[in-house]
Amino acid sequence: PGSYELVASQLYRGQALSGRLPIEVTSAGHSEEISIPLAAGSEITGTIELDGAAPDALRGTRVMLTESEGLALGQQPSAQVEAGGAFRLSGVTPGVWQVSISPLPKGAWLKDLILDGREISTGIVDLASPTRGPFRIVLASNGAQLSGTATRDGQPSRATVVLAPATSDLRSNASNYLFISTDDQGNFAFSGVRPGSYKLFAFEDVEPYAWLDPDFLKSVDSLGQDVTLGEGDATQRQVTAIPGDTALPNP
Repeated sequence: PGSYELVASQLYRGQALSGRLPIEVTSAGHSEEISIPLAAGSEITGTIELDGAAPDALRGTRVMLTESEGLALGQQPSAQVEAGGAFRLSGVTPGVWQVSISPLPKGAWLKDLILDGREISTGIVDLASPTRGPFRIVLASNGAQLSGTATRDGQPSRATVVLAPATSDLRSNASNYLFISTDDQGNFAFSGVRPGSYKLFAFEDVEPYAWLDPDFLKSVDSLGQDVTLGEGDATQRQVTAIPGDTALPNP
């Protein structure tokens, strides 16, 4: 019993169709006949801009939507940025989408998403209802830099260094995480980092993308280092590498 959203998807002749319907299920079940109309995806137009740069600076860049619920069928919407920063996304079905920009100019970070007059700070947009207003994306060129060395027992360590957002709302978007492998001397460097608060980890042995699992992050939280970065900051840190055989605490 409870409130649900019933979702239906179909891929018909290469076209993605989708429908959503809120339903209430009582302790007696749901006896009504349910009908979910399927509709083709809509088109979203918008603009992208880079602070302090000419409108054509991002020409050739792509704006992409990645479905976050695992319910959309077919190709993910993607569009190339045209002259003046305009883009047009076709076939966007209702759902929750993660926005990504590729390639990002060196040192740039995703500052603002504005859709239907609403500012979205997480990089994830809910398109469950029709969107009528323009989609505006703003990039900033003054991302922070974070460099340093991973060590263990006073010696440089080869490790995977992960910069994870400190807040739960930003952790829901995989593009808000940064990771890099150190060199033989344990050195690492991140650029174009979104200003904010992070947890810095160095893992000598870790499964790829394990840090996207909230339970895993909880289990290693005490082993990470708090880092706060402002716009244009250049910060250096030394981080202790976590051995692969470390017995992690319970989440």
